Amino acid sequence: MRRLLTVIGTVLAIGLAVGLIALAVAGASRTAPMIGVVVASGGASVEATGQFGARGTLLVDRVVAPDRSWVAVYLVSADPMAGAGSSGVATGPPVGYVQVPAGESRDIRVPLDPGVRLTQDVLVVLQADRGVPGRFEFDAARFDASPDKPYYVGGVEVSVPVRVRYDEMIDTIRP
Repeated sequence: MRRLLTVIGTVLAIGLAVGLIALAVAGASRTAPMIGVVVASGGASVEATGQFGARGTLLVDRVVAPDRSWVAVYLVSADPMAGAGSSGVATGPPVGYVQVPAGESRDIRVPLDPGVRLTQDVLVVLQADRGVPGRFEFDAARFDASPDKPYYVGGVEVSVPVRVRYDEMIDTIRP
């Protein structure tokens, strides 16, 4: 009888262990994947204001970076079907980027690709420099494999939309 109780106890213990492992695996698959480089509140920020007629460079007023980082500028889709409502979403590769040191930086000039026609809005994103130091290594299409991911504070990407306009747009606004 004692042997039978030992066998039953062992089978129940194994069954319980397998059940707990199955619950852990199922719970882990439901959690959101890591979306970028998570930073504590106040550890990373970016500030920039609208720049009417921006060409060649975009001025970023202030950045707080936890480590050596990148300030990257992306085109923004005005298509609300693109996924981020009326503000649009960043699309494609960056149209400009510049490295910033750890700490606070002010009046950062981000050189822009002269061959790219800016959309009405661009998105300025603060991104980690976690790959080869000094080499911008981010590809949205290969997000998981890209070492230079955006920073996130409180689940929100450290970024700011910036309104820019072209000379052609200026003429259409004047009465």
